Amino acid sequence: MTASTLLFAACVMTYTAVAAAVDARLRRIPNLLTAPTAVAGLLYHTLAPEGWGLATAAAGLGVGFLLLLLPFLLGGGGAGDV
Repeated sequence: MTASTLLFAACVMTYTAVAAAVDARLRRIPNLLTAPTAVAGLLYHTLAPEGWGLATAAAGLGVGFLLLLLPFLLGGGGAGDV
């Protein structure tokens, strides 16, 4: 593993712990926490030598968004799930 991969993994684990703590306390994860993390993921995959590139990362973000959009539109989840 390269140093940038380890740093990325540490950042993901830290974000996950913070998001879990905020969710446990507030019962929601605010956009102020999720949006910068999505941008950071896109930047990582664009700039890191072992990243998958912007197109692939953006496609993954889009697929995740679209998979959760339908249940939201049908009333099966909140807007925060999308």
